[in-house]
Amino acid sequence: MKGGGYLLAARDRGNLDLSPPVTTATPAGTAGTNGWYTSDVTVTLSASDTHSGVSRIVYTLDNGAPVEVDSGVATVTVTTEGSHALAWHALDTAGNPEEGHTLNFKNDKTPPTLDVGPNIQVIETEPVAITPTVADNLDPAPLLSNNAPAVFPLGTTLVTITATDHAGLTATGSLSVTVISVEQALERLIQMIENLADDLFEKNAAKQKKALVHKIEALLKSLMAAKHKEHHSEKRKNYFEHTDSKLTNDVREKMDGCFGGRAKDDWILCAGQKELLAYIDRILAVLTRLKADCSDDDEH
Repeated sequence: MKGGGYLLAARDRGNLDLSPPVTTATPAGTAGTNGWYTSDVTVTLSASDTHSGVSRIVYTLDNGAPVEVDSGVATVTVTTEGSHALAWHALDTAGNPEEGHTLNFKNDKTPPTLDVGPNIQVIETEPVAITPTVADNLDPAPLLSNNAPAVFPLGTTLVTITATDHAGLTATGSLSVTVISVEQALERLIQMIENLADDLFEKNAAKQKKALVHKIEALLKSLMAAKHKEHHSEKRKNYFEHTDSKLTNDVREKMDGCFGGRAKDDWILCAGQKELLAYIDRILAVLTRLKADCSDDDEH
């Protein structure tokens, strides 16, 4: 009797389950950079128990309401973007709870939005300002890169701009940068004059336009001689100074007369007149830099 009692007690102890289950978490998704996923993320929770068996898995996502799954396997699919925390524990049929665990992960499925801006045209020596704008739903500062050369040559260059967010998602756009010579700028100035509305001139618009165009054509001829025939820096500089002076004194003074003395009073000029005078100022600035380049050549 006594011995049998001991055997019964020993047998009962052998059936006791004091060990909690163990759960492994396996996340799956498209891996990006910096620890981000770039897709929905599916986490598989697999619990095991070597004694009484798994009863259920309990999990919460992002501090939400607990979810109980009456199985040893639970699948959690996360479709929303951002940073997430999945917490869980399993229980076996003996009621032993597993210690809680948390898996932190983050996903970003949306690439940045990129606006590269309009195509650009500048006159030689003018700076090229490429100012794209970029935004992202999760990354406050996506990286911008481009293949622009250090110095843009004359002609048209295609520039490709790429925005990359923290997950490695990208957006790409392109714009053209066209650099025209100062001769081409003077030719455009002629077109601008010819396209001005006749009623902007005080009198005899056709005659006034012709006079302006004739003066600019003379400057153009002189300038081409400076750039293509004279190799001596001092002589080139003189040509640029001549063009600068004539453009300032002859053309702008002529415009002052054409517009009835209004060319110096910018606040009463119309848009077309202001655009014309602003373009002349740009050409004058280019000529100033070209003269400075001649001085640098002399020093070297």
